[in-house]
Amino acid sequence: MSWIWASILIGFIECINGVFSHDCNSSESVACRQEFENLKTFQERYQYTSDNQTLSEMCWKQLLALKCVNSFAEECLPEDEQAVFKTLIKGSDKFFDYFCVENSLLRKEYLRQSACLKSISSQLDQCTAEYVESQQLLDSSADPKTLKQRTCCIYLENIRCSSNATSGACGQEAGELVSQLWRLLGGTYLNQLCEPYSEYDSESCTPASKSIRLTPSTNILGVLFPFLFSAASRYLRHEG
Repeated sequence: MSWIWASILIGFIECINGVFSHDCNSSESVACRQEFENLKTFQERYQYTSDNQTLSEMCWKQLLALKCVNSFAEECLPEDEQAVFKTLIKGSDKFFDYFCVENSLLRKEYLRQSACLKSISSQLDQCTAEYVESQQLLDSSADPKTLKQRTCCIYLENIRCSSNATSGACGQEAGELVSQLWRLLGGTYLNQLCEPYSEYDSESCTPASKSIRLTPSTNILGVLFPFLFSAASRYLRHEG
């Protein structure tokens, strides 16, 4: 599952450049892009690894990339946009505390389930692919309530899509593991933002009412956090 965090880090610079107006072509930006390319190559080669040493190496590379992202944001973003950025990623680094610490319970459970997760990688990837199409339908000019609603439905539908696919093939414990990892990756802000939607109607994308509906053809069944970062940041800036 550490490939997800790697994917998040790889996408952060593109999100910063895309979500915020500031254009940064500094040496820090160039260095980070190279760091991420190396990480991407490594994680594609060892995706769903069941080797503890390889997992430790990937965690180390991800930690370096995370530090690079933070430095990049500090150098490239104005103070007000840095505040938005820090709010959005707050808590997501707890992934390292729970997953990358040697002999942690979460890590042991992942290593135990990794072979089965690898066997359903195409299904998990499909959750992400379907999200990308749905994400493109988010309207950045929508009112804050609607933007919050749809952002949260994307986030929660991804968790459901991924955990259901995993539970069906690998068992309930594996499904719960995937759900736990995604919530860690979501960070404090998204989890608090979307808590009211934890029991929601997926068809209408609303917790209690069917008055607001998404386009009928929309299939919100996946998420990659960099794209959620974009949607959530638009909502946060509307709200502020």
